[in-house]
Amino acid sequence: GGSSDQNLILLDGVNIYNASHMFGFFSIFNNDAVENAELYKGNIPIKYGGRLSSLLDVRLKNDPQDKISGTGGVGLISSRLTMQGPIGRKTTWLVSCRRSYADLFLKLSSDPERRNESLYFYDLNAKISHRISRKNKLYIDCYKGSDNFESSIGNFGYGNYMSSVTWDHAFSSNSYSRLMTACSEYRYNMGSKIGNSNVKWKSSISDFNLKWSIHSKISDKFTVDYGISSIFHTFDPAIITRTGYPDYNLHKNYALESAAYIGLEHHLGQKITVKYGLRATIFQNIGKGTVYTYDDNYKKTGEKYYGSGNFYHTYFRPEYRMGIVYAFDKKSSVKAGFSHNIQYIQIANNSSSGSPLDLWFPAGPNIKPQEAELYSVGYFRNFLNNKIEASVEFYYKQMHDVIDFKDNARLLLNDELEGEIRTGSGKALGMELMISKRTGNFTGFMNYTLSRTERTIPGINDGKTYLAPNDRTHNIKILLSYDLSAKWSFSSGWTYATGTPATYPVGRMIIMGEYYPIYSERNNSRMKDYHRIDLSATYKPSVHKKKKWKGEWVFSVYNAYWRKNPWMISFDQDTTSDGFPKARMTYLFGAIPSITYNFRF
Repeated sequence: GGSSDQNLILLDGVNIYNASHMFGFFSIFNNDAVENAELYKGNIPIKYGGRLSSLLDVRLKNDPQDKISGTGGVGLISSRLTMQGPIGRKTTWLVSCRRSYADLFLKLSSDPERRNESLYFYDLNAKISHRISRKNKLYIDCYKGSDNFESSIGNFGYGNYMSSVTWDHAFSSNSYSRLMTACSEYRYNMGSKIGNSNVKWKSSISDFNLKWSIHSKISDKFTVDYGISSIFHTFDPAIITRTGYPDYNLHKNYALESAAYIGLEHHLGQKITVKYGLRATIFQNIGKGTVYTYDDNYKKTGEKYYGSGNFYHTYFRPEYRMGIVYAFDKKSSVKAGFSHNIQYIQIANNSSSGSPLDLWFPAGPNIKPQEAELYSVGYFRNFLNNKIEASVEFYYKQMHDVIDFKDNARLLLNDELEGEIRTGSGKALGMELMISKRTGNFTGFMNYTLSRTERTIPGINDGKTYLAPNDRTHNIKILLSYDLSAKWSFSSGWTYATGTPATYPVGRMIIMGEYYPIYSERNNSRMKDYHRIDLSATYKPSVHKKKKWKGEWVFSVYNAYWRKNPWMISFDQDTTSDGFPKARMTYLFGAIPSITYNFRF
């Protein structure tokens, strides 16, 4: 979070606005229910648009079932259960659920404040698949998930809900279409104490989605994808409640985002594959709503009200992409890509010290859509008869119309938030190294990323370039696994990341008896670096292949050396004798041992 350069996350084709549970401790997706997941870091398929960064496309299981089966696990931190089975000969169902109870460990803390904290998540997936005929299939999907955190410094929560109906039709063995309608909602809330009042902030984004796509394989060397899509967005930026005051509601915003695309894939001989495409997008703001006008100094000069259903502003932007793969032989290849992407939904973060206050804005008369050109090139090679895979990739991204809050922006009880926004440019560049071994008793992978992301926005940081909130110079992930025997296996994973940029107060001033912080330059400091090691051992009591019930015990330790990784830095009103505010670090997890019994039947 914290960047207007957002990833696109799809769950069975529907946008999801957050991809983690318990603030990164768990994935938002239950692996037991997932059929496959593809991550596109560059050269995103042209049928997807609306984001400037990577694409994570997750598909739930859709296997034909002739009997009831299930997988799950019961552990000290969380439990899960996934079951699927048939209804007659043409219909199958799947239900998957998870619930954590990590907050029970907080009650064992020696710190009285931590014993009163609460931290948990839950999610539920459900899917029905029906084969209408040999050429037609119908799918109904539902998902609901939520995270909640409460402590003495405040409370935070977010969640996603989505439901969809999809119809697949096969014209022939080489051509099929997919028609999908879906609705989804992302909710976010934050609460804290200001003075003697408790303040709660709630916001949400609701989408109604319609997509139609066609895939045609013209020949072994030529494939075409084309389609249309439309999303009706409802933005509810804030409902603010404050003890002793009436509720304060910011104006809702409505918009229609539509697109038409065509993408082609050519195999030019045995060594060259080319993918290219064009996507035409249109974004229309719709009433009812009030639009403010501002002068060059961002002072409000007027306002205009638009009635319900009134289309009062339109953006039209093209997206285009091209990628090429050259295979030297079966062991090595080089890939290169270029894309021009558009993002109509922007996010700005008021994180002066890591507090997670994210605000979403649609493009409109006062905020332009964000655009970016991404260039990437990579070399991929396999070694030792494909036992080892290795790659190195380089990328450069130039971004336009990036948004951020001005210095000392006023967010609470302010219905003129667009006047607090400033616009400029940004860039990101980096390199990624990866090596993995996926066969044998000893397996693992290592991934290292060197990157930099920065912004230059007039009116912020005196116009000087500063680090973006999501900048991380170094990012390392190492995972090693060893199968000692048919019954015992061991694994360890180490994660390291440079601390995210933050803006801390460096002093204070007194005006009419009130204390006001004095901040350093924008994102001139960093949080402490993030790193931890996780250890686990798996024991399988029985490896009998014909046994219907199969189970295993997993003994694990999360963050084994008890690294206190900062989640948020807050500053108390009390100050020391030298006049500097007191910093207070909040971390979510120390070392967490766990025992989990996994089963399959």
